[in-house]
Amino acid sequence: MLHAAIRPTAEAPGLAAGALLLSASVTSSRTHGPDAWPDRGLARWQVRKVAEYVQANLDRAMSLAELAALVRLSRFHFCTAFRLATGMTPGEWVTEARIGRAVELLEAQELSITQIALEVGYETPSSFTARFRQRMGMTPSQYRRRL
Repeated sequence: MLHAAIRPTAEAPGLAAGALLLSASVTSSRTHGPDAWPDRGLARWQVRKVAEYVQANLDRAMSLAELAALVRLSRFHFCTAFRLATGMTPGEWVTEARIGRAVELLEAQELSITQIALEVGYETPSSFTARFRQRMGMTPSQYRRRL
C-alpha cells in the first residue's frame, strides 16, 4: 500500500507532486525532531533534488547510479543514506511516485490504462497493473470504477 502520508482518501483523492517529499519530512521529523535529519542520511536539498528529478522523469526508467549521481554519492552510499532520510529505498520511492501519479491520471479519466502505464514509466500495461495491484490492493480498472 502507499505510505500513509500519501495514500489517497475519499476526502483527498489526488496526490500532489510534492507528497513524497512531505512523506520523507514526516518520517524523519517523527524520529529526529522537526529540523533534524539522520546523521548519515541525505541533506534536505539532496532529498528535494532526487524527489524533483523522479517526479520530472516518471515516464522513463531511472537507474540507481543516475539518482546517486544527482547528489554525488556512490550507489551504495546513496541507497543507505536515502533509506535513512526517507524510510524507503530509492526503488520504493520511485514506485510510490509512479503509483501516485497513476492515481491522479486515473481520477482525471482522460487517458486509457495503457496510456497511463506508459505515462508513469511502465513498459507494459500488465507490469503496471501488477505493481498497482500490489500497492493499492486492486487493479487500475477496479480503482477507476470505484470513482
